[in-house]
Amino acid sequence: MDVFSVLYGIFLIAIFLAAWRSYFFPSGSLRRYRTETVIACGLTAACGCGILFVLLRWSADDVREDSGEIAFYLVASLVGVVATQKVFEFLGISFRDDAIERRNRGALFAFAGLTIGASCCMAGSNVGNGPGEEVVVLCALLSTAALTGLWILVGRFAEASEVITVERDAGAGVRTGGLLAGSGAVFGAAVAGDWVSSEDTLRDFARFTWPVFVVLIAWTALERRLNRRPLARRWKTKTSALLASMMTMAGVIYAVWVVKH
Repeated sequence: MDVFSVLYGIFLIAIFLAAWRSYFFPSGSLRRYRTETVIACGLTAACGCGILFVLLRWSADDVREDSGEIAFYLVASLVGVVATQKVFEFLGISFRDDAIERRNRGALFAFAGLTIGASCCMAGSNVGNGPGEEVVVLCALLSTAALTGLWILVGRFAEASEVITVERDAGAGVRTGGLLAGSGAVFGAAVAGDWVSSEDTLRDFARFTWPVFVVLIAWTALERRLNRRPLARRWKTKTSALLASMMTMAGVIYAVWVVKH
């Protein structure tokens, strides 16, 4: 590991952190939003460490041997996560406006689940050997597009965005976060592995991810039923946390199975 590679990595990470803060945090003092700030920074750091761990252990052989390449792919992956977050914001839930400034815990939970899911997509895209960075980009676009499409369906048919942002339903935010995190793990696992061809990648992706959309149908039916019973939302937060944990764990377990097959 040479000095230039270390300085190059530090420079890239510093640029990313500066851009990330300007995108998602208010320009004023963050003391008013200490809890939200700690959660956001802690989650981002944890996701970054997770992606770095994957790069160090399971990325392409030539990437693991070059610290400069590790830094490049780490920052590129984090930029991909931020891009997915911005799309999420465009499609209904803003981290700065809803989760931070309005202190909407439901939006914070949903955004956290999206961040975890997008990080899993990016991590999976970096697993395995391939001809170059173009295949990593293709896998990242495929997996994050599926995650974004999932959120569009959730927002359209389950009305999750309105329930979370307008009605400030924390339970809905928790459940949405669990769904997005677990689904992201599956989408990331479906693009992991050594590159063969774009046709094989698309075929394997469809083969392994269809159960996610079956779960989505059941989840949407549940959400629509709960949305018709607003008085029941007092107990939904604790129950939702359990349900979200189950969905996330189920996604992770299935993702592990996908990677092994």
